[in-house]
Amino acid sequence: MTDKKRFSLVPLGDKLIVRQDAAEERTEGAHGDSVLLPEQSKQAPCTGVVLAIGADVANYHVLKGMHVLFANMTGSQVPGQDEDVLLLRIDDIIAIDTSK
Repeated sequence: MTDKKRFSLVPLGDKLIVRQDAAEERTEGAHGDSVLLPEQSKQAPCTGVVLAIGADVANYHVLKGMHVLFANMTGSQVPGQDEDVLLLRIDDIIAIDTSK
């Protein structure tokens, strides 16, 4: 996992780096059964874990390791990563998930 090893990118200003959660492999049916989703039907969730924060993010109470919800179709994919890692602006963060 990316957050277990040292992350080499440092976001600047109001930017943060988020590891996007994995897409659902299955969907729950009405009777407790599940359906395996084909690759084309999987939609990446708009949730993830903060890996690194810029200096200006500290004023927003978002910390490294927090689970966040972010706006759809935002951010830039960080190249060279094995996982879905996004560079987002603090304004793209909608909420912090305190249950995780």
